[in-house]
Amino acid sequence: MAEKENIKDKLENLKEGHRKSNKDIIESLFAILGYLKNNTDVDNPTSQTQMRKVEEISEYLGTKSTFHNKMVNMAIALDSADGVTLNERRDCRLMFDSIDALIKEYESDEYFDDDDDELTLAEKINSVRGIYYNHPFSKSEVTDLINAVKMSKAIDEDKKPDLVERIKTELASSHYKEYTCPIYNTENTDSQGLRENLNTIQQAISNRQQIAFKFNFYTTEYDLKASQYILKPVLTKRKDTFVSPHFIVADKGRFYMLGCFESDKPRYTEDKKKLCIYRIDLMSNIKIRKIGKSFAAATGANNVNNAVQGSSYERFKNNHLGMSYDSPSTVTLKVRNPYKTGTNNLTFIHDSFGEDYKITTEAYKKEHKLPKNQTDFEIVEVRTSPYGIVNWALQYSDKVEVIEPKSVVKSIKERVEELCKKYNVSV
Repeated sequence: MAEKENIKDKLENLKEGHRKSNKDIIESLFAILGYLKNNTDVDNPTSQTQMRKVEEISEYLGTKSTFHNKMVNMAIALDSADGVTLNERRDCRLMFDSIDALIKEYESDEYFDDDDDELTLAEKINSVRGIYYNHPFSKSEVTDLINAVKMSKAIDEDKKPDLVERIKTELASSHYKEYTCPIYNTENTDSQGLRENLNTIQQAISNRQQIAFKFNFYTTEYDLKASQYILKPVLTKRKDTFVSPHFIVADKGRFYMLGCFESDKPRYTEDKKKLCIYRIDLMSNIKIRKIGKSFAAATGANNVNNAVQGSSYERFKNNHLGMSYDSPSTVTLKVRNPYKTGTNNLTFIHDSFGEDYKITTEAYKKEHKLPKNQTDFEIVEVRTSPYGIVNWALQYSDKVEVIEPKSVVKSIKERVEELCKKYNVSV
């Protein structure tokens, strides 16, 4: 194979192809390259005609007769500068429809007939259409990088948004949409299936579209290969569930979709749409519906927004322990968890409710006429799911007593009675 032209010769060719433009060659190269990196990718190519319609870039293109030569030589110079050997399409940074001819020219000096030796490489390549910048990372790889940043515990939370924006700007075109949120690789979760579900749901949220899906639960199914019963997700319903998704919330390593139920039945009006919460790793066959109206101004959407209280995902999780979807209520707790310093350790309260709790010990002492110096308990008020708090209170029964509301106290008593019967404990 003959020795390739060096970069100096290629730049001279570029200058020749640019001779009729009033712009400096280096300025033009950076302008064209910057435009292609930001506005094109494999799914969104452009053409000379389209580029000339864009005011910000048209003045850098030169004449139509030189544009073709310029693109070919730019492709060669760009890849040579990257130290890349043009063996495959994936190695090329500047792409166009006839790039294969350029690759074959690099592979063999015999690709073109000897009679064509006086022709330049640009003249040998018939057309330069379908132009785009071939980003070194695919869209799915950019998504993986963004996910890695978002889930990293080693990166300051305040720095993450800026870092994510820089990744998108440097590694993807403006057509890239960030359908991402952090993915925790728990050993009991199918990460690949979860990632695909998250991407589809995020896309639907971004485009304000409804989704159809099936919901599963784990049960036993006989495995012929292993000759035993195994846990396997099985569909709970044969019919699809229709939902307008609004938010994705991460809770204890799992991901949940918040939205409102949809129906094509006329009587199913907006004001009747109810909040729904689905565990995303148990969803399957998720499809974005091609029918169904946008839910931008739906009452159902407002119901979900009110439940989440704007964009405060953390508050929603605190108000819905275990992602329970019943309406939150104010619950009063008496906490006895003495630490060695003599004060009550409320770490487990903070872990469960973040900063969404209120200490009302002094008011409680005053109401019940208790000594001010009594320090063996704290009164804590939280606003959360009545269903969720029952399970939580049983989990922390050695530290917590629920005082109000009476309905929650009753539920806990009934649960305790059931446990006593189950384990033959006499009360």
